[in-house]
Amino acid sequence: MHIVLLFIGRFPKWNIFPEFYKNAHFLAKLLYVVVFGCFSTIVCVCFFISLNRYIATTNPLTYKRFFSKKNILKMIISILLLSSLIGLGKVFFNPCMVPRDIGGYFAVVRSKTVAYYDLSYTFLIYLPLFLLSLYFNFSTIYYLKKMNKKKKVLQKNKTLYLYGFAYIIVFNILIAYHTIVIVAEFSQNINISNLLIMINIYATDSMTIGLFYFMIFIR
Repeated sequence: MHIVLLFIGRFPKWNIFPEFYKNAHFLAKLLYVVVFGCFSTIVCVCFFISLNRYIATTNPLTYKRFFSKKNILKMIISILLLSSLIGLGKVFFNPCMVPRDIGGYFAVVRSKTVAYYDLSYTFLIYLPLFLLSLYFNFSTIYYLKKMNKKKKVLQKNKTLYLYGFAYIIVFNILIAYHTIVIVAEFSQNINISNLLIMINIYATDSMTIGLFYFMIFIR
């Protein structure tokens, strides 16, 4: 996604090869497919990680049954299919390259109906996954807190305990970001919408790279 944002997001804004990007509306479509497809992938992965930690902590005897190689493969395929469908749905709202006042171009979706599309899959998919993830994470934290009363396991569970809180915070950031995207689409402010597309990478990286370095820091 970093490469796509660089060549389709930043190069046209920097007015690099302006004649090429002027009518390269297919690149705008590709940008939206990749950005929102990757974001959906992160949301789905967050859910399955929450489920993974919940089962491993509260009911470890069933862990191998739920997360067998066969089931993990099914999860990966379902994530890829769902994310691809959400990303490809953006194509039908005609993303295009539009000129900037200060030179260069950026990709936007001019159709206001795209906000209703985003709102629909947010309520049907993102919101249930988000609420279930919160339940799994809080349940895991509560269970670890009970175990932490025993001094022997206090140090062992401290990292998982802190990670659970960090995970909840970052997941809330992702959902808050997506909510702002929908509001911007309803307002049809193309400058804000494009800015949000550009910072999408930071929102998704907070869940991957951010939590990775957080784990290193607290260990």
